[in-house]
Amino acid sequence: MSDSKPPILNALLAGYRDSLDNQIKRLVDQHGVDAVRDSVKRNTKKKPGRKPENDWPILSEFLAMDAIDWLDGRDPMEIRTNYQLAKYVSERTPGQSPVSTHRRVMQKLADKRLRFILIHAVQHAEYHRPVAEYLRAVAALGEIPNWGLMMTDLADRARGMLLRYRDLLGEPDMTLPIAMLENDLSDAAAKPQSKIGFLTATRLPSNSDEISDD
Repeated sequence: MSDSKPPILNALLAGYRDSLDNQIKRLVDQHGVDAVRDSVKRNTKKKPGRKPENDWPILSEFLAMDAIDWLDGRDPMEIRTNYQLAKYVSERTPGQSPVSTHRRVMQKLADKRLRFILIHAVQHAEYHRPVAEYLRAVAALGEIPNWGLMMTDLADRARGMLLRYRDLLGEPDMTLPIAMLENDLSDAAAKPQSKIGFLTATRLPSNSDEISDD
């Protein structure tokens, strides 16, 4: 197979390879093959870095419970304090200092727990709660900094869907989840339109992948 690189690039690469080979030969002549090989191994070895933090995946089951409590009108922060959750994580993170892990998780929870609770609440309410509870969760998440525009769009699209539902099918049963009404509307319209939920359509991150663990 012919080399597709431009002639000038080939010449530069050839010169670089010659230069590198010559340098290695000089080093071998000066220090010996074994010494050069050992040095290359030492200097190209992957340095051990900080172990990846696994805090949010460990906490995900509690965040899901927090969302249910929030939707039901309870205060999840009182039911499960940040201190208790941080202690739970620190006891399940081998190889790290329990004290530093506890401190780190406490800070993360203080900064982001409410946001994650509301994300879970929106996701759960979309498929399992009446429309009003879904819109309440969307409105609450919209009050979190940097989430306002996305949640306004989500609420507008939900209300637009309800208007189309009324035009086509009559008054919707507002005790049903919005995802179910959306599917009913899609079926009634008899068009090949997507039935993915509002949350998925706006690419809202889940805490397992799109949410960073910082």
